[in-house]
Amino acid sequence: MWSEILLSFSILSNGRAILSTQKPNDGALTCLHGMRFLSVLWVIMVHTYLTIFYMADNKTMRIVTERNFFYQSVGNASYCVDTFFFISGLLVTILFLRTEDKKASKKIGENAKRTDQDVNKNINGFSNSALSVSVISQESFYEDILDKPTPKGYSQQEIFRMTKSFLLLLLYRVVRLTPAYAFVIGLNELALRYTYDNTVFEPAIFDHITCDHYWWRNLLYINNLFPQKEMCMVWSWYMANDTQFYVVGIILLLISVKHTKIAMASLILIMVSSWGTTIYISVWHQYKARIQEPFEMFDPLYDKPWSRIGPYLVGMIVGWYLHKTKCQVRIPYWLVVIGWPTALVIISSLIFGMTDGYFEVWPTAFYISIGHTAWGVALAWVSVACCCGYGGLINSALSYRGFLPLSRLTYCSYLVHPTIMMYTVFLLDGPLHLQNSMVLAIYAGYAVMAFLASFAISLAFEAPAVRLLKITGKKRKQSTN
Repeated sequence: MWSEILLSFSILSNGRAILSTQKPNDGALTCLHGMRFLSVLWVIMVHTYLTIFYMADNKTMRIVTERNFFYQSVGNASYCVDTFFFISGLLVTILFLRTEDKKASKKIGENAKRTDQDVNKNINGFSNSALSVSVISQESFYEDILDKPTPKGYSQQEIFRMTKSFLLLLLYRVVRLTPAYAFVIGLNELALRYTYDNTVFEPAIFDHITCDHYWWRNLLYINNLFPQKEMCMVWSWYMANDTQFYVVGIILLLISVKHTKIAMASLILIMVSSWGTTIYISVWHQYKARIQEPFEMFDPLYDKPWSRIGPYLVGMIVGWYLHKTKCQVRIPYWLVVIGWPTALVIISSLIFGMTDGYFEVWPTAFYISIGHTAWGVALAWVSVACCCGYGGLINSALSYRGFLPLSRLTYCSYLVHPTIMMYTVFLLDGPLHLQNSMVLAIYAGYAVMAFLASFAISLAFEAPAVRLLKITGKKRKQSTN
């Protein structure tokens, strides 16, 4: 055991695991690696533009840039984070259901073995007809296990078991994500403290102050519930949302083990409530979405879980569907012909639909409420089609082997790339001159630096945490067997 623990911190073995391009045996969900990697590149591009806008000496060029049709991919880039939410919901559901299936199979096997032992105790002196009776009794036993109606309520023992499972799953997530997260929080505070004392600019971000005071909110994953001006690492709002969605998702999944219909009805109710709440808040504030001010409603809406949970719930539905069908779905040709153009139209409309640069109050309300869920629906088609063999060139591109190691680094690269941007920019001795070609060149450099830094952070923190959790899981299984 101690040797396994020491090997969890091995740079060589962890490095090989991270950089491996070997696809998993099932290979069905490899398209998610490409989706995740491309989404984090999108995030880095958006943050690069926002950073350069702040540091540019020709501020009027920003106005010209924002009028460009393709700049909508920057102004409407909140959907790239919705991709992360969708993937999280999908994977959490599939992994949970696979674990439950293994538990059910193990339980059936143990009960069958117990039945065999009971029969063998009384088998001496009986003819072969007695063996046939034992076979029939086992078949009826399996039917009883699989088809026996479950009681409507929960016993005290079941509630205790569900609570224990919930706490263990939550602990697993926190232990897996927090080491790298805590390191980047400390790194960010030190970097911003140094640049604040040595920059010729007046920084708009004061993480050396907010992180010093409010770091604990980040580690509790509740920082999105507080004002933006008090947030340590503003971009970490995603971490808080994803963890809060995870809590909701695990509760729904635990309920679904016994009451699938109740869990599904609750999921739909949460989704519809999210739409209604977002519409109400948006109209109450008379909010008009504008390309120039994508974060105008950051505190009331942008980073709040009740307005962003839609894609996560869609991902859960897709995860349930893919698990139940084992990705063995025959999609009619006409549906394939309709499905792909529809998904691409939804994606294009959400990104490039703000042709006038703004929406009025009511269009804005529907755009920011249902739009996030619609993005998840489009990704649902992409995922189902790719996993079931109807992805064609798109699936081949998203499942490219080279994306696998890069996909494993997306978490750490998301965390660290803004720190790299602020550190390098705030130490300049003068402003930058804004040009799109220059921004793209800087973006490429930031992307490379982010993934190199994320590789080091993953080696030191994320990979050891994952391996230690696997060791703990094995020990728990051995102790329960």
